[in-house]
Amino acid sequence: MSDILMDFFEYNTENKLNKAILYCKNDRETSKDYVNSLLEVPIEKYIEYVNFNRPRNSVLSKDVVQFSNFDDATIGICSKLKKIDNPGLKFVDVGRLLLDDGKERKDGAYVKYGENHVKTAATLGLVFEFYNTFYLSCIGEEYIELPENDQKRLLSRLIIRSSLISRMLQATQNGRVNMREFLYMLSDSTYTRRKSNIKKMVDYLYLSEEYDFIAFIENINF
Repeated sequence: MSDILMDFFEYNTENKLNKAILYCKNDRETSKDYVNSLLEVPIEKYIEYVNFNRPRNSVLSKDVVQFSNFDDATIGICSKLKKIDNPGLKFVDVGRLLLDDGKERKDGAYVKYGENHVKTAATLGLVFEFYNTFYLSCIGEEYIELPENDQKRLLSRLIIRSSLISRMLQATQNGRVNMREFLYMLSDSTYTRRKSNIKKMVDYLYLSEEYDFIAFIENINF
């Protein structure tokens, strides 16, 4: 079990499978087996791994994601990339793909929306970047094929792996965490903008049916 967790947190299998996607050698069977193996590991083992095995690195500003719509950064972007056969997209193209409501926008709006949501998806491992172009990852491909309950279980594991949430889990082991002080590297305006995004991911964990995150959440002061 520890080998699976180490592999997951180090992205070893995912990096190999994602590289294969670039060369049109997509190994869906191995990807499916990999995701199933992740779901077989109880979620508390991921939390234990974070608390006892992960380095306590400083949080960087890029670790604090920004998005307008969490669905667009998860199931939305995965489904839409899959639908167009995962050609690899730039920020502006991702924005156009997601904002498909028929309204005309300036390129700058598409770029910003695409950047925010694809970077969030990349932080979770649902997409990956290659020379400023983003592709649906092996994890993202399997995520959209799972039953809804398993999608939630997988996404919870991906959120726990993210650098920010991992560090928050570690920090709350020592008591209450003031998030404004914790994210000292952000300006006040940036913290205000991104605070709701952090809360959204924390709330996602709160709704987990696998684990009680109350003790973690009660130690976070926004």
